Amino acid sequence: MSTSRPSGLSHLEACSAICRKLSNILDVIVAVPVTLTLIVLVAIVGYSVVARYVFANPPTWTEEVSLFLIIAVVFISLRVTFKRGQQIGVTVFIDRFPRFRLLFSIISYVATLLFMVVATVQSYKFANFFAVYKAPATGISFYWLYLGVTIGCGLTVVEIILLFIQDCCRSILEHRKEAQA
Repeated sequence: MSTSRPSGLSHLEACSAICRKLSNILDVIVAVPVTLTLIVLVAIVGYSVVARYVFANPPTWTEEVSLFLIIAVVFISLRVTFKRGQQIGVTVFIDRFPRFRLLFSIISYVATLLFMVVATVQSYKFANFFAVYKAPATGISFYWLYLGVTIGCGLTVVEIILLFIQDCCRSILEHRKEAQA
């Protein structure tokens, strides 16, 4: 039973593939609610514009509902920026010391992960604290506003963990290939 790959590499590739599949599953799970939320948001804002400028009777509830929906869409879609590598980053250390790319990446992942975990926990605490407060025009609890932040930050934590595992697997595979060459 001969294989062209050294022992252990197939496990790393499999682990990385599983992480990619889990991330893609998250994409599918999140895509439908975010898309529907955006459609509702566009409809509400469109209705507000027509009511304000055509009928000169702007509804008060549209701004509140739009705010809730925008926050939900932005935070729930936040994980996509990490998946695509489109978040803001300073690469001066990686560019200057490419041999330590993995170390700098680990530091970056850990710092980002800690921040997002704190944001998830704190937004959940805020959701519970502000649950008794209601938006003036709609009467919607502010719980839902902060819950969108909690869900979005939580999904981002999962995405960062999946990306971290993939990056580590890729780095180990590259290191092993360089060592064999």
